[in-house]
Amino acid sequence: MTNSHLPENTPWSLVVIASRESLPTLLLTLKAASIAARQLASIEVLVNGNAQLASGLVDHLAAAARPSQTSQMDAPWPACRVWSIAVGDKANAWNQYLHRIWVAQSVVFFIDGYVRLNSDAISNLGRAMLGSPLALGGAGVPTHGRSAEQLRKKMVVENGLHGNFWCVRGSFLTRLRHHQFRLPVGLYRGDSLLGAVLSYDLDPGPNLWEDHRIAVAYNASWQTDPKHWWHFSDIQAFAKRKFRQIRGDLEIRAIREHLTFRRKPAFALPVTCRHMVLDWAEDCPDDLARALNCNPLAWLAMRKIRSEEMPDTASLEPVLAWTASVETATEPTAASAW
Repeated sequence: MTNSHLPENTPWSLVVIASRESLPTLLLTLKAASIAARQLASIEVLVNGNAQLASGLVDHLAAAARPSQTSQMDAPWPACRVWSIAVGDKANAWNQYLHRIWVAQSVVFFIDGYVRLNSDAISNLGRAMLGSPLALGGAGVPTHGRSAEQLRKKMVVENGLHGNFWCVRGSFLTRLRHHQFRLPVGLYRGDSLLGAVLSYDLDPGPNLWEDHRIAVAYNASWQTDPKHWWHFSDIQAFAKRKFRQIRGDLEIRAIREHLTFRRKPAFALPVTCRHMVLDWAEDCPDDLARALNCNPLAWLAMRKIRSEEMPDTASLEPVLAWTASVETATEPTAASAW
């Protein structure tokens, strides 16, 4: 745990949540992030459910940190830490960051492990936040991919949150911590829930949904690798993603019931996605029937949800695998570090 405390002189931080990515993909993500994140206090990398990826990343960063492999730069390089979490669950990784890792930066940016930020993405999203004093969080917009244009148009109308690249104010994270808010473990639609939590200002009981609570920066974007139908791995990934989306539709119905219809606070959500969906299914059998009738695969998704068990506490917790303090951090070269 040596040098694990990050400096707080710079008020922004970047969090990269990775799981199924290959090491080369994650390194490209970090290379792009390092260019976009020069003004940040820290970069936190949370690898969940992939010990091999975490170990490979640590070995690479340790080798790149040797003096012969790096070059000094005038401005301080962001401190960086790599965390390994045994359970592969993005919702839990986000919870662990909020309650165990975050050290009170005023704005925190989040990206997925396969997202390559444009060089101006963080500064543009940060400016959008600074220009929207009522906003609790902010989101960039996709510019590449088959559904990018459709999603951009939707975000223009709804000021939604895109899970690939978004941010939240530290003051709101403080409130989430105070109320012991956690995403239900096992949740797929984490970005949808977090967007609703921001828009309702945490509690829909006394608060209306307000679009201005999320600042959308239409000039803050990123790149991802294109998918090809002739690649078997891409076909597999597409099929798994479509099944997760069917599961996500059930989750959205349960979230809507809890927040919008029953007006319960977000911090009163069940601990696991399984309990959240099963509570909805029991309370709203007609809504469940409609969901199951809309898509036969929803029956399989529901059966999988029923069979899930809560992982043991130790496997949910983050382990610090590597750290570089801002005093010793140096600028990685394109060839060696990232």
